[in-house]
Amino acid sequence: MTKAFIEIYTTHDCSFCKQTKNLLNKYSLEFIEHNVDSQVNRELMKKGAKGNYSVPQIFINKKLIGGFKELAILHKTGKLKSLLS
Repeated sequence: MTKAFIEIYTTHDCSFCKQTKNLLNKYSLEFIEHNVDSQVNRELMKKGAKGNYSVPQIFINKKLIGGFKELAILHKTGKLKSLLS
């Protein structure tokens, strides 16, 4: 199985960001985390996230998944595993 390329955009004090990282760690997944506390990183996130400015923003294999809510739904429905392969 090929490893998925995962990027997440987070802020330091975001509880949903922490939940996202915990869920990804549950799968023992490696991910790149971009902190968007700076305006420069937030603008980069908004560009890739189709204008969304809330965190976290999650990308798997460069495809926008959404936030923690969308990631949790994929996990609960078993669809996350197929995205990771």
